[in-house]
Amino acid sequence: MRDMTASLRDALRNMPEYQEVLEDMDRLKTKKKQIENSIKGQSMATATKMDTLKLGIKADIETLSDIALNNLVKGEPVKVTDENQNSYDPIFTVRFQKTK
Repeated sequence: MRDMTASLRDALRNMPEYQEVLEDMDRLKTKKKQIENSIKGQSMATATKMDTLKLGIKADIETLSDIALNNLVKGEPVKVTDENQNSYDPIFTVRFQKTK
């Protein structure tokens, strides 16, 4: 699979049209980021509040994950219910990282 991916990547590198599209994408991404930063600068209070909310949500998700894993290890049932009485079952995943 690595050989096929490398072969495909080489073929794309040698295609001028593909390179032009990549350059256009980079230029448009930069322009998009500039526009977003400009708007965020104009409404700094909203941007700050959004960043704070994002951090809070991330912390809440991490806490829920820790509690769910602890309950699972203890052999207790793991279930979360929101304010609308919707139930959520946890989905556990394991990822592997190459050791150095």
